[in-house]
Amino acid sequence: MRTLEALISVIALLALLLFIIPKEIPKKETPDIVKSSHDYFLNTLINSEKHRDCILSATLSNCNIGSSVIPCIECKNLDCLVGGSNVIDLLLDTANAPGFETKCIICQTNPNDRSCLLPEDVTLPETDIYVDSALLNKGNNERLVRLFSYVK
Repeated sequence: MRTLEALISVIALLALLLFIIPKEIPKKETPDIVKSSHDYFLNTLINSEKHRDCILSATLSNCNIGSSVIPCIECKNLDCLVGGSNVIDLLLDTANAPGFETKCIICQTNPNDRSCLLPEDVTLPETDIYVDSALLNKGNNERLVRLFSYVK
């Protein structure tokens, strides 16, 4: 009788473990709305001469990123006036995915160092953050544009 009780306990314990321990950890995928938003913004920067020239000619300030200082600027602080409108700011507003907040940073890079993170004074919430970037260059002038999107 005790053997039967032990056997039932082992089977119950194994059944419980099968339900508690997941078989596969689900992968976090970027939502389609964020993918299309990032693609629209970055493709416009790459393909539009006025947007690209504005970013490549912008004056960048020094940003503290960890232990290093690199030239960078937040897109919202970039003055790209064309016809009285800030074209980068308008593009970012147009491309922003509904229900998500998007931050944008532009960093000056070189072929040996393409690091571009948010400056220390810019914070992101403790949530899933979706990141995309594009590299713009003209001669030796390289700028990396990076988007960070998260749920509002």
